[in-house]
Amino acid sequence: MKTISALALIELTALLDKYNIPTTIPKKLPKVKPKDTGVFGRSLTAMVEEESRRDPFKHIQSPRFVLELIRHLLTSVKEDGILRLAGRAKRIKDWRDVIDQTFSSKPLDWNAIKPHDAVSLLKQFLKELPVPLLTWEFIHLFPKVSILDQDDKIQALNLLVLMLPPPHSHTLKLLVLYLAEVVSHSPDNRMTLDNVCTIMSPNLFLNFHDRKKAQTVADISQEVRSAEGQSDVLQLLIKFHTHLWTVPDFLLCEARLKGGVEAAAASGGGGGHQKISPVLRLLGLKKPRDRRDSQDHVDSQVVHVPNEIHVRLSQHPETVLVQCNSHTTVGDVISLVQSETSKGGKNCHNRDSNSSTGSHNSCSAAGDHSEIIEQGWLKAIHGDPSKKLYLFEVGGNMHRRCLSDESALMENLLALNPSAEWVIEFR
Repeated sequence: MKTISALALIELTALLDKYNIPTTIPKKLPKVKPKDTGVFGRSLTAMVEEESRRDPFKHIQSPRFVLELIRHLLTSVKEDGILRLAGRAKRIKDWRDVIDQTFSSKPLDWNAIKPHDAVSLLKQFLKELPVPLLTWEFIHLFPKVSILDQDDKIQALNLLVLMLPPPHSHTLKLLVLYLAEVVSHSPDNRMTLDNVCTIMSPNLFLNFHDRKKAQTVADISQEVRSAEGQSDVLQLLIKFHTHLWTVPDFLLCEARLKGGVEAAAASGGGGGHQKISPVLRLLGLKKPRDRRDSQDHVDSQVVHVPNEIHVRLSQHPETVLVQCNSHTTVGDVISLVQSETSKGGKNCHNRDSNSSTGSHNSCSAAGDHSEIIEQGWLKAIHGDPSKKLYLFEVGGNMHRRCLSDESALMENLLALNPSAEWVIEFR
């Protein structure tokens, strides 16, 4: 993700330059000492790292507290005035103490926490983060998006989201998904999109550790304009959340190019004394940016494009061997693996979408999958209609990405990243 973040910053700089908006990161960032224990006032990154050490086999992206809190809040999205009405201060303080003292050691009885109290806990958690959810480096850029043209707004927000550290990006996504769900039930809870954004934007942009009281009329006017921009940006995050956490194709191409050039450099291929572009220099590359020349180096590294892949099931060591032909799609792979694990057998056959050609996709299991079935993996994906299977491309010249386009051909994906690991997850 570091490569994607660096490329996103370059693209954002070029985009905002059209509007004469600098993307300079402030030299002096607030320094707030995070707490070492508890939940409130702790760093998101520190919490994720700590939980990852406790469970190294689980892919943890956001703090468990946030996941459980959002899950609890989703059960009360129809509550009248949710987000707007505050809980009782005494109860909230008591719950804070309980959470800080015992959350990491024993389960919390979420059902005992009233919906409005839970919302107040969420707001306090966000305000007291030592590093804001949008980070000190980029928090000043989000409101500036509101003055761009509509298409540029979406692209700028997409790039900003990709620039956030993973724990911040994933936690922001969870929050936005919850807010979108609240808005979708506005006839019941009377919380429109405008209401939700007006209430919640201060919790994202006005950090507890960096608040300044307005001293003059000019200061007050500036705060009003800033608040309007913040609310507009949160509206965009909610409206377009299905697109904003997706890496755009042009960034993927750049990332793959960078990965291929680095691989060529590591193997000692090519070189010369050609001019280095500022973009590659910024990314720390020592190869020219000429796409044809760089592609030659990439192609020279691709000795063999595999026609079969081992697909691993999330959080399980077992794999399924899938043989791919020129018509095999991402959707075919998911269907084949799901079919094979459902049977717990050794072999399966499934005609692809181009069955008129007589071609077939086939797969064979690398082991008995009865253990997976017993462990509840299939029960979870078949028993919950809200869950959907996705194929993830992991490693090689790409850190990790979800292949949401099920019509994408595996042949093309394998040609671009032949050494990737393929993992199926449900979400």
